[in-house]
Amino acid sequence: MTLTAPACPFAGTFPSVVESHVCEVAGVKSVHVELVWEPQRSIDPITDEVKLQPGLL
Repeated sequence: MTLTAPACPFAGTFPSVVESHVCEVAGVKSVHVELVWEPQRSIDPITDEVKLQPGLL
């Protein structure tokens, strides 16, 4: 998984939270969440309509 930015305050705890929730899914026997930073996140794929909502345009 990736986060919005390397400085995200959840970077240290979020992967383990995700692992614990995924383990609760029926049929899942084991989980390993790896934090990665590639590909770099971008707002480019977001439509202009969605970008207008938080004031990104």
